[in-house]
Amino acid sequence: MKTNKPIELASVILSFLVVFTLAFPSKINAIAIYMFCAFVLFFMIKRKSFKWKNTFVVLSFFFFSFHVAHVFFDVNTKVALFEVEKKLTFLLLPLFWFNLPVSNPKVILSKALKLFGYGMSVFGLGLLLNATLLSNKFTNLDVFFYHNFSQLMNGNAIYASLLFTISLIVFIDSNRKHYSPINIGFIAFNSLIIILLSSKTYFLILAFLLIYQLNYSKRKLLIIGLVSISGLVLFLANENTIVNRFKEIKPQSIFALKTDINTNTRFDGFSLRKELWDMSLETIEEDKASFWLGAGPGDAQDKLNEKIKERNLYIGSDTKDSNGYLNYNSHNQYLQTMSEIGAVGLFLLIFMLFYFFHLAIKSNDSFLILFNILIVVSYFTESYLSRQIGIISFVGFYSMIISTEKETSQKEFKALVKRVFDIVFANLVIVLLLSWLLPILGILIYLDTKAFPIFVQSRAGKNSIAFNCFKLRTMIKNREANNLPAQKEDIRITKLGAFLRRYAIDELPQFFNVFLGQMSVVGPRPLMVKEEIELNERIPHFSSRLTIKPGVTGLAQANGYKGIIDHDADLNIRYRLDLLYIKRQSLWVDIKIIIRTITYLFQ
Repeated sequence: MKTNKPIELASVILSFLVVFTLAFPSKINAIAIYMFCAFVLFFMIKRKSFKWKNTFVVLSFFFFSFHVAHVFFDVNTKVALFEVEKKLTFLLLPLFWFNLPVSNPKVILSKALKLFGYGMSVFGLGLLLNATLLSNKFTNLDVFFYHNFSQLMNGNAIYASLLFTISLIVFIDSNRKHYSPINIGFIAFNSLIIILLSSKTYFLILAFLLIYQLNYSKRKLLIIGLVSISGLVLFLANENTIVNRFKEIKPQSIFALKTDINTNTRFDGFSLRKELWDMSLETIEEDKASFWLGAGPGDAQDKLNEKIKERNLYIGSDTKDSNGYLNYNSHNQYLQTMSEIGAVGLFLLIFMLFYFFHLAIKSNDSFLILFNILIVVSYFTESYLSRQIGIISFVGFYSMIISTEKETSQKEFKALVKRVFDIVFANLVIVLLLSWLLPILGILIYLDTKAFPIFVQSRAGKNSIAFNCFKLRTMIKNREANNLPAQKEDIRITKLGAFLRRYAIDELPQFFNVFLGQMSVVGPRPLMVKEEIELNERIPHFSSRLTIKPGVTGLAQANGYKGIIDHDADLNIRYRLDLLYIKRQSLWVDIKIIIRTITYLFQ
């Protein structure tokens, strides 16, 4: 796809505006996003081209879908819809950046990132000038620190720290590739702004980034000198403000199990977060039914508000602050995600972060590595995905970076979709069915066989690598269990075992194998290792069907070819159906096979 200079220039500017306007009021950022989306949509329609088979696009869709699903169940629909509206960014930005109408997105978006670095530096200069004017007017140097310093655009010091740290990473990455005294100046200036914003978490991140920079810098003494001088000047200018900022930390609160709170209680940043973390954990633990799937964005907020009232964090309408800490979020993205969309949603978020690390290491992208570390660490102290600036920072920057990487191949894309589907489906079966059915069946099987109800057997997995396959015991305990497959009228099979085999109930524990990544929901059925070797001798290349993970069910089983193999013709049909599945595999095919299998079992 060839592109001309005006389109490339527009792509750079609009991409830059989406992330840079995060420093401004949300209305301005929304306008930038609409302009960007309209620009890309125009060329998608004009070129009749729509690409969506990108890993981040798919992951974002699933994460967004978990939030949308709760709208139909949340009691507090208003809050739930508001959260979904904000999180619509998860769909728009990855999809539109992936369809950016340029031939070389890596060059275009690297320019946009550089512009972001320069733009944030100019914005930082504006913060300094604004603070200088205010300090002259009020003769108060407190305006140079924390939230007071970021008030130019009614900003928040924590979120401003995030943006300036990303800007710092841009210059560190640029300096790593091409040393420049100008880059060193920008690194020192952004470090100065982060120090002024005075977020404790970002102080730690700043220290890590500067140590990282020193490892790749030719002028280590210059960097150490610039940062040291800046820090010393700041400290001498307002020693009391800085000392008091860190003096408020109460080490004993780290180990306190629960704080007695009243209207006179004063919180430092950590102790307040700790209270919110404790309350969020309590809301998750109290409702076992929503542990895996969450309470939803609206109901999770209501539950947290109830806890805030119980802990006397709600001040009431007769005081200056009518809300106190009402409507605060968890101040921890991992807990916030789990309370809203459960352990499944949290796993998906962590899987995203893991995928980014994997991609960054694979492509040797230092910016993506540093940005990912920043996100992983900062998520421990803030619920960024509860605020528009946090969502767009997360989705926007990742979308820009990911869209520059090599497009995911069709094979890799299918594998990712299949794995996500396997995890979600296996979790649903384990939570909704096996959690109560396994204990009942376990007791019945033990009474029937006088042996442990779960039977573990070595079977041939992907690429013929053996794994421990879980089954419910259907036979009496015998020495041939791992060598001799079930035969017709096998005396080893109990009456209960025959019933379990008839409806494939004995295979249900294999969803734990799916969760562990050893099997898939749909795929060729795994055989005993010895049986696999013998059948591979009877039919040449029989084991070639194990180029993918074995399944709990498969195309052969959905068509009635299950259980005992009667003759070679039966074996050949199963083999050919497995090969056909490998060739035609897709999410829709998997769903049809699952439905067909269930229909067949209950005929």
